[in-house]
Amino acid sequence: MRFVVYGAGAIGAFVAGRLHRAGVPVTLVARGENLARIRTYGLVLKTPAGEERIGVEAIGPDELEKLDAGPDTMVLLAVKSQDTLEALQKIRRALPEPTAVACLQNGVENERVASRFFPAVYGVSVICPNVHLEPGVVSGYSHPVIGILDAGRHTGGTITELRALISGFVKAGFASETVGDIRAVKYGKLLSNLGNVVEALCGPAALDGPITEIARREGRACLVAAGIAVDERPDRGLILTPSVVDGRPRPAGSTWQSVQRGLDSTETDFLNGEICVLGRAHDIPTPMNALLQRLIRELHGDRGRIGSFSEADVLALAGVRVPTGVRAPAGGRADRD
Repeated sequence: MRFVVYGAGAIGAFVAGRLHRAGVPVTLVARGENLARIRTYGLVLKTPAGEERIGVEAIGPDELEKLDAGPDTMVLLAVKSQDTLEALQKIRRALPEPTAVACLQNGVENERVASRFFPAVYGVSVICPNVHLEPGVVSGYSHPVIGILDAGRHTGGTITELRALISGFVKAGFASETVGDIRAVKYGKLLSNLGNVVEALCGPAALDGPITEIARREGRACLVAAGIAVDERPDRGLILTPSVVDGRPRPAGSTWQSVQRGLDSTETDFLNGEICVLGRAHDIPTPMNALLQRLIRELHGDRGRIGSFSEADVLALAGVRVPTGVRAPAGGRADRD
């Protein structure tokens, strides 16, 4: 199978680079300075094992139509959820139908949107402690298992195609297995991602604090009310071994990285916002998730405001009594995303 990886961030570029390194046919779709760096100098992959420069084929979104895509081509969608619709529209215009799409993304909305355009859609649960802050460079912080990419059929598709996807991931060095109910696993991953925004607002040390705990409590209540099956698979991530790259641990997760890169949006509206959607539909209060969704907008495009909210401030704004000892964090680390 040939893969087209659409999105060259912390996940997409890393997956494309590892697939190319393993001899799997792959094309990476990137933009702007990121694309220019990869084309000129190659894609730089950093891991605890060292640094490699990968000569993966890279094109811009407007060059998709030039690809010789056949029935054995699968698109691996690796953009943030807020960019999914635009990406899918470009893919549909450029590539012949039917096209299979696998969503290597957080949240649960991406597969549903992709199913509007394409007959075969696969969900992929991604657990990869990676970082992308510099054009053309991606760092992966787990070794020897570099990441987990478990996949399942969301809409249509075939077992043969799914096995080919899993095989490609395994060849590239990822732990990957077939999931019977990928929707339940993606909802479980959604719960774990509800704290991503907290790293950006309050600093990485606040990730496992009371704000995240409350957000997840609201999330579980909404999922129960909606009758949605959830598979959190708590032991799956234990096969990863977080380490250091360039002598430093991973600074923080994907939302923190988006703000650090000065982007004007994050995927919070599709993570914490998903809980708010369910809460409104089933009359379950979600004040913490709604607050986090609102506060992160104040940081968009302003990396200087990372960590500018104290945990006490956020808890107070949510109407929660501040626990003794809660204060503004001075730093920390996060090894999951």
